[in-house]
Amino acid sequence: EAITKHDTVKLLRAFGVTHCTQSVDAAASSRQSNILPGLERESAFLTHPIFSTHRSETQMMRYLRSLENKDLS
Repeated sequence: EAITKHDTVKLLRAFGVTHCTQSVDAAASSRQSNILPGLERESAFLTHPIFSTHRSETQMMRYLRSLENKDLS
C-alpha cells in the first residue's frame, strides 16, 4: 500500500481525532494480511504515464473510448 502512518494520522486529524498516533501504531503492529504468502505484490503497478494523466474514472473511460473509436483498444 502507498499509504503511510503519517497519512493515516493526517486523515484522522482532519476528522477531529486527536492523540491518535499511539492508536495508529497499535493498529499497524497488529495488522495481518489476508493475502497468502507468495501472492503479495512486490513490483510497482500502474506506473505508465497514462494513469497519472487521467485523474478521474470519467477521464479514463473517455480515453479508452477514444482508443476504441480508433480501433486501438
